[in-house]
Amino acid sequence: MLPARRTVKSLTTSQIDFDIISTAWLSKNERNNPLFVYSAPLFKMSEYLVSLPEHTDKWQTLAAIKGKNVGTVRGYYYHNDDEFNRVDFPSEKELIQALTRQRIEVVIISELSALYWSNELAVKVKLGALHSDGFLRIRILQKYRHLLPQINQAIKQLHQTGGLNKIEQKYRDEISKIPTL
Repeated sequence: MLPARRTVKSLTTSQIDFDIISTAWLSKNERNNPLFVYSAPLFKMSEYLVSLPEHTDKWQTLAAIKGKNVGTVRGYYYHNDDEFNRVDFPSEKELIQALTRQRIEVVIISELSALYWSNELAVKVKLGALHSDGFLRIRILQKYRHLLPQINQAIKQLHQTGGLNKIEQKYRDEISKIPTL
């Protein structure tokens, strides 16, 4: 786990070979950065505006966060973070804790992470507007583009054999034991 800028630096200096990211998290400029290429989709990932139940009505549209303080994870990408005031926390767990302590009224977090941490911390939270919706993909440097067909073939095979579904289902089974938001 590296912050976004350090990940990019680590990729460009060949300290790491790839990362996994959703292009839905990236601004248009970052998404179109010619330095990188992206694999075929791995898993679907959706992030939401999440708040305590008594505040959920305020956060039913994405426009509601314009100019507002929004809890985010330090180093994570948010496609529209120029439209709101980022209040960075070290982790998703700490986003939910910040809601509980009323340090922040709304956070951006994936649905499954929100479910998991709300259960772990015994905090009731509710989903508001969808913030981003996309697929996790492998991001590699353009200079390794020649490897993309092999990577995509492996992903295709994992989809066909159910390997990715098994991984995703194992995670979802753990989360399904948690009451829904």
